[in-house]
Amino acid sequence: MVENIPNEISTIERIQEFRRASDFLEIGICYDSGHGHLQGMTEELDFVGATHIHDNHGDRDDHLWPFEGKIDWPAFIEKLVVAKYPGHFVFEARGSDLSKGNEVRSRLRDLWDEANYSLEEYRIKYKVRNENG
Repeated sequence: MVENIPNEISTIERIQEFRRASDFLEIGICYDSGHGHLQGMTEELDFVGATHIHDNHGDRDDHLWPFEGKIDWPAFIEKLVVAKYPGHFVFEARGSDLSKGNEVRSRLRDLWDEANYSLEEYRIKYKVRNENG
């Protein structure tokens, strides 16, 4: 797995370009939600094989627990569901306080289940814009 990192070399577009040019298509991509947020997170996520899940305020790599920063989690979950993401969520939050883990996991699971149940209702409820506007 190669992870997206907020620099000019490790953007999703550059990693995809490397995979095609090198003919190493079996190389997977670990999508880091915090890094993606710093990079603008506009890409589709149909290429993701693993995730690192954390949040930030958009100006530095804070590694906050999800829902503590400014990532639009309903939109992020919608992209993973549309991409049929097969993997797990690997939390990458800083600090030794793990007490938020269960609450965060539960909230993300609720979003995941809602989006999988009815993507149309989910998009309306969370005001998520799909590719058609």
